[in-house]
Amino acid sequence: MGCALSQFAILVEKLTGKQKMWIVDMGFEELLFTRINSSDPKFGYWITSRFDPKTLQLKVRDNYRVRIDEEMVNWVLGIPPEKALLHPSLSNKSTALNIKKLYKNTMYGAVTQSEVFGKIVDDRTEKESFQRHFLLYALGTILCPTQKCGWISPLHLSVLPIASQASGYNWGRYVLDWLVKYGNKFNASKEGYGGCTLLLVVSPYFAIMFAYCLC
Repeated sequence: MGCALSQFAILVEKLTGKQKMWIVDMGFEELLFTRINSSDPKFGYWITSRFDPKTLQLKVRDNYRVRIDEEMVNWVLGIPPEKALLHPSLSNKSTALNIKKLYKNTMYGAVTQSEVFGKIVDDRTEKESFQRHFLLYALGTILCPTQKCGWISPLHLSVLPIASQASGYNWGRYVLDWLVKYGNKFNASKEGYGGCTLLLVVSPYFAIMFAYCLC
């Protein structure tokens, strides 16, 4: 599946000025200005096949490779680069189970993107509640999607309690760990892809701008 760019773009259009300021407080304001609002699944599959999760290198062509590290993730996505780490593979199951009760439409713990979308649009007065829903939606559609269209991984639920303090955490590492995880899954099966394909698509352009390649 990769990034659900069109769904995220639709959400941004529906946000109020107050809601956008709440997102700024989280440190995710750059996501509001994402200019790419659609993606070709075939291209997403191809660009994923060019990423080596072991070396963190994206092979653009035979003699041109770009290293995808935490610094590149923060440059490209404009997300908080602080030192406090989050580990999606070490999700707190009890916390995730309690938060899951907020959502009705679940499958093996996963939450539907459509339900979270609805809660974001409707939540215009409660800041912390809105920030939790937005963080989950951003992770599930743009930053750390799975290969299952329309669903958000339950592993993201355990980080929602820190949504209001999101600006103090290293989301670049979180996104990169997730990309590596799904890069390994892709190499093992070749049956769909997940992770931030937006990052893979845009990184070569940033590498040219900042001379950040392994030619």
